[in-house]
Parts: sequence; structure tokens; C-alpha cells
Amino acid sequence: MKGKIFKILSLILLLVCGTTLFSQKYFASADAPEEGIIEKNVRTADEFVEVLSDSYNNNNIEINLLNDIDFDGINLSSLYENDNLFCGTLNGNGYTISNITFTSGTNNYGLIPNAKGATIKNLRVAGDVQFDIDSENTNDIHAGILFGYGEKVNVENCELYNITVSTSQDEETGDTAQVEDKKSVKLDVYSDLYFGGIVGKLKGNSNIYTANIKNVVSYYNIELDMKKYSNLYVGGLIGYFEQGYILNCLSFGDITVNNTISSVTEKSQHLGGIVGYALGTNAKILNTCYGGNIKQTDNSTNLNVSKGAIVGTVPSIGAPSQYNMNYGYWTKDLNAFGS
Repeated sequence: MKGKIFKILSLILLLVCGTTLFSQKYFASADAPEEGIIEKNVRTADEFVEVLSDSYNNNNIEINLLNDIDFDGINLSSLYENDNLFCGTLNGNGYTISNITFTSGTNNYGLIPNAKGATIKNLRVAGDVQFDIDSENTNDIHAGILFGYGEKVNVENCELYNITVSTSQDEETGDTAQVEDKKSVKLDVYSDLYFGGIVGKLKGNSNIYTANIKNVVSYYNIELDMKKYSNLYVGGLIGYFEQGYILNCLSFGDITVNNTISSVTEKSQHLGGIVGYALGTNAKILNTCYGGNIKQTDNSTNLNVSKGAIVGTVPSIGAPSQYNMNYGYWTKDLNAFGS
């Protein structure tokens, strides 16, 4: 039954997030900006770096993409030189950004490393995504493809898409078939990590009627290699989720944690297909599906692991209301919520 419902919901959401969003472009010039809003248009990777660097700490900024942007070979480190906040809006207008490498001098990694009250909408991400994390950093790391750390941020109508279709041939029958190859986001883990496909750590609104994350689809796999034993908060969409609202979202990526060293002190790993760790009585997840698998290799001691198809861990104190966690579906042999 879950499989049939999942397919129906997947089709509906893919039509919404795929056909509606990405079959046309949303040009910024179509409508006049709201009063007081300063529009900045971006067509190249260099323009993006320059404009974003000049847009921090201003909630009246709206950055509009007017072209697909390939970040291959582009140094984004200047965006992460300090903990300035992005408070404006990034409107992808249906365009695609691709091939990003995140290198940070702070503890926040993402297209927008640190944000408050910001919005990313109508954006598609494709190609390779790499995180170059400092092995000497012992502080908490917040990492996500769109936001590293976000407070009261919004993500709407976005797609993280990295599937290559190739043709394979059966050696015995000679039959050919199309095969989907899905790449992974890979991280080496040296310290406590909050990682999500879209947001590493999100503190949302207490208002449960306005969704922070809406109409988002992610196809990326997530692979973590433990270099030092650390606490993990890892989700297909959000690593650590506090008092926010997720609506109409899909995650199709596998989550794999490779534990290859012995643990000296007790550590915890919270692994969720949608959210790694959910906190707050008003936290809300509705009409959201997970279609991947969560795998964890364990050669350690004193390691507490919690896995859930929707949420990895719901704490005993400050847990979301059960009435706020409805219409979640998954296809693998996992419980909706870990312990």
C-alpha cells in the first residue's frame, strides 16, 4: 500500500516541482519588485560571488538568476570569510546552478553559509557537489547544499537533481536498457556535523501555518566517512530541525555512514531520510516521502545510532506533537521515526 501511495505522491510532486517549475523560466523583469526591494541580476558565477558578497545583512535584497551558472573552477571562499548573515531572497527563476565546491573559513558551508529570514526559491542544483572541510576544525560544522545554518529561512520550489542516464547492455540477451546513475555528496567527518541535503541546521518559525520548506525534491545520495568519531545529525533534507514546517517534499537519496575507527567516548548518530533530528512541539512534517535507504557500518564501541525513514531521532523531551507528523511515506524497510 505504501508503495502505491508513494508512487502517486511522487508523481504529483514531480509534476509540481518538475514540470511546473522547470519547463519554463521565471524572469525577474516580469513583475515590478515590491516597494523598497533592491533587485540584483546575476548571469555568471563571478557575478554571483560579487553580488552575494555585497548583499549580506540587508533584508531588502533580491538576487535574480538570469542564466544557468556552472561553478566549476570558481573559488567561493570569499563568501565564507566571516559569519555575515544573508537576509534577502535568492530567486533562481527556474535556472540551474552546477558543480559547486564549498570551502569555508567558518563553521558554515553552503551556497548561503549563514542566513536569517532568507528565502531561496525556484532554483535547481545539478552536477558535482563537494565539501572541503578543514580536518583541523574541532567545532560544530553546519553544512547543506543551499544553506549551512539557517534561522527562520524558507526554501520553496527547488530541486537537487544529479542523475545521469546511460545505456547498458545485457551480456546474455543483448537487450539494452537505460540506467540511472545517481552521484553522491561525500564528506569526511572530523567533528560534530549537522548535514542536510538542503539545510544543515534549521531553526524555523513557531508559526505552524507557514511552511519553511515547501515543494522540494532531492535526488542526491549522501556518503559520510568518519575520520574522527563525532556526533552526527544527518537528513536527506535537513540535519537538525527545530520548530519548523516541511510540506510536500521528497528525498530519493541513500544515506551511508562509514564507521571504520574505534570510538573512545560515547557518540550519537541521528540519521533520517528527511530529517536527522527533530525538536520542538510545533515542528511539523506533512505530505513528505522518502525513497532511499539508510546504511551504517559499525566497527565501534559506545556508538548510539538512531535511523528513521522520516526522522532519525525524536527526543523524549521537547518532541514534536504526533499530530504534526502526518502523511509521511517511504519504501524501504525502516520505521518512520528512530528512537
